[in-house]
Amino acid sequence: MTVSEEDLTPFQMGLSGARDTENETLETLVFEVKTGKSRVTVEDGRTTIFDKYIYFGKGQTRVVRIRK
Repeated sequence: MTVSEEDLTPFQMGLSGARDTENETLETLVFEVKTGKSRVTVEDGRTTIFDKYIYFGKGQTRVVRIRK
């Protein structure tokens, strides 16, 4: 899957009353994946910025912050 800048959405606060100004300036992507191990790779052109296998349990979410 290729994601472009148009696919990004502003970060939305998930917990009532929680405030994290650093998170408020982020852009986010949401992927729905099957339970089990998934490989997450982020590339910028020909440069790999992030490449890791991440395990997802049923109903679990993960946050990956990538700073450039």
